Amino acid sequence: MNTVLTIIILRFLTACCSNLNTVGKDFVFDFARPDYRLFAFSVKNVFSVACSFVGPLLGLLLYRYNNNDLSITMLYISGLYLIGLVLFVIVFYFDFKEGEYVSVVQLPVNQEDNKKETSEGAVSTNKQKGIMDVFRQIMANSQLRSVVIVYFVTNGIYKTQVLIAILFIQTPWNDGGLGINADTLVIINLLTYIPVAIMILISPFFVPKRMGYSSYIGILIAILGFSLLALPFIRMTVSQNSEFGYVWLVFLIQSLINCSTPKMYSPFLNFLLNKNIERKSRTALNSITFLLSNISAVIIILLIVPLFSISIYSPMFQSIRPFNKFVCFILMDVLLIATISFIR
Repeated sequence: MNTVLTIIILRFLTACCSNLNTVGKDFVFDFARPDYRLFAFSVKNVFSVACSFVGPLLGLLLYRYNNNDLSITMLYISGLYLIGLVLFVIVFYFDFKEGEYVSVVQLPVNQEDNKKETSEGAVSTNKQKGIMDVFRQIMANSQLRSVVIVYFVTNGIYKTQVLIAILFIQTPWNDGGLGINADTLVIINLLTYIPVAIMILISPFFVPKRMGYSSYIGILIAILGFSLLALPFIRMTVSQNSEFGYVWLVFLIQSLINCSTPKMYSPFLNFLLNKNIERKSRTALNSITFLLSNISAVIIILLIVPLFSISIYSPMFQSIRPFNKFVCFILMDVLLIATISFIR
């Protein structure tokens, strides 16, 4: 079989087995007690973000440890997946039984949530709802529709800005970028995980008790918009000779960006969506948000990433240097500003 075709088939199968969002979120929602669901989503997100920040570095170190042998490295990684599968079966099939968490761990329960769960369960026990049925339900409900739109746009911007930021940071200094090498960038992003994890874990303690969902999300979107513009602004205000100094500036800006991405408030969006829809619709709902976030990422990446190369190297944009490097960041900010109108 052709090597390229084999890779495509394997990537397709990998993607089919990676869409844990379709059942993972409603699994977390059903497994956790009502008063602890938001915190459960936050803990899940901490590990998800850890995979994004720490995973690439660990993979690179494992690859180098195996003398750059990709086959052996993939074998090790496959072994980790098998260990995870065994642990999942032991914890959730052998060690726990349905309803056991209620009798073993007596935690305070929100009675209103329990009543709602009962009523929803009574309504939805007859039929598992499909994607189209739930999509029509979302379109008919203004609150659900607004949350899904925010989810759609911000997740697309998040995945796009990750690419744009990496490209800009590693673009050579003479071409208008920051000229920071890959090893330094890996360390910068690894260090930013610390404030990101702290923010995710402490946010359920003051949201929504002291700050409403919409206010918190709106503030983070505003910080993200400011930080995205601050990244190219560094290039205009620092000298190439001050590498040590501006590396710390990049670390600060990257920390602000990573502490204000949708990963910071997606636990709240997932909690609100799953809480405000009946149980038999949750898998379809989470499938919809997963599909929409990926569609959004594909569309925005296809629009903005090629524009980054054009704005940096095209003679037309070269004529407006040094402002040409702001083009993509401003465009992402415009999309973020448009999203704010749906936050309520």
